[in-house]
Amino acid sequence: MENGAAHVILDNLIAQGKAKPMLMVYTLGYGYPNGPAGAMREGMLENFSKIVLHEVLPIVEQRYHVGKTPAMRAIAGLSMGGAEAAFIGLNHLETFGYVGSFSGAYVMWPGAVPPGASGPAGPRQISTEAVAKVFPALDAKANTALKLLWMTCWHGRQPGRGQSHLPRMARRQGREARLHRGSRHRPRLAVLAQNLADFAPLLFQSAR
Repeated sequence: MENGAAHVILDNLIAQGKAKPMLMVYTLGYGYPNGPAGAMREGMLENFSKIVLHEVLPIVEQRYHVGKTPAMRAIAGLSMGGAEAAFIGLNHLETFGYVGSFSGAYVMWPGAVPPGASGPAGPRQISTEAVAKVFPALDAKANTALKLLWMTCWHGRQPGRGQSHLPRMARRQGREARLHRGSRHRPRLAVLAQNLADFAPLLFQSAR
């Protein structure tokens, strides 16, 4: 909100008739009370998933007039949030019909980085076996539940971060991934802004 102006982007898209009116819920994306210091702790994604599903969603549905079907719900995020959005959304297609992962830090997935796969700048490889374990029920049949899968890569000063596995994930799910390649030194927030501007107009167009 402060730096990415997500609310401004959505307000403009809605005002221009390019996106459906929607409620965006912006959460603190950590599964531990000490925030960033606990970001990479074991079980963080699982804890955050429980928070979203069992705390955030019930509160939103109690306080606001929102749809309660997968066709009326989307989950998306940038970097760490992109890893979380894919982890939560693709494991809970009964809850979310739209999943957007903007340059997701997939090395955060449980068991994603095998021993010896880290380089000077950090993890560079995700275990293929780990992807299958992270999404055990994700296959071509999931297409009947999923309205949209939007996954992008950021090619900036530190490319990689396991994102070469995006096409493999898409093939596993039986759907083509949309790969958006930015300029070499494109700021992360510019990636967020462009992805949100492209992603939001595709949401809820056929929701019932």
